[in-house]
Amino acid sequence: MAKLGVFLWCVALLIPAAHAETFVIPADNTGHEATVRIPVGAIVQLSAKSAESLVGYADPRFESMRLRGDVLIDIVGGAAPIEIRADEIVLELTPDAVAGHPAGGHDDVVANDMTLRSTKSLPARAGTRVFVGNVVFDLHTAAGLVEIKAERVERQTGSEAGV
Repeated sequence: MAKLGVFLWCVALLIPAAHAETFVIPADNTGHEATVRIPVGAIVQLSAKSAESLVGYADPRFESMRLRGDVLIDIVGGAAPIEIRADEIVLELTPDAVAGHPAGGHDDVVANDMTLRSTKSLPARAGTRVFVGNVVFDLHTAAGLVEIKAERVERQTGSEAGV
């Protein structure tokens, strides 16, 4: 039985892991706050060095908080999970299926169901694109719409993501 366990563990090491699609939001020294709006049911894991509840910040239906220091948010994704990494953001937690998006299980992001608005895109390394100037990503999940708003966002896909 132990040999079978070791064999399965070795096989698992050979199977390439699905790399997360990662959105990196660097700290913004110009005073603009990055905002991430996520349905509660889309969050798999959330961590930060500090969190501050924001009362009366935005829509009263949403719970808002400022997260600082090594912020990591794992979101239910498609074939690959989605990660948001930041230094500081305002997080707005919304009820599932906000804005007419049907509720469902954790059935992942709908393929190619992402929109992007940005002033410009900068050249970057393979598997990475950097967007600057009023960047807005809308990602559609089974739990509802995930929205990322920032002045600068680095989107990593493939082997560069999740690092």
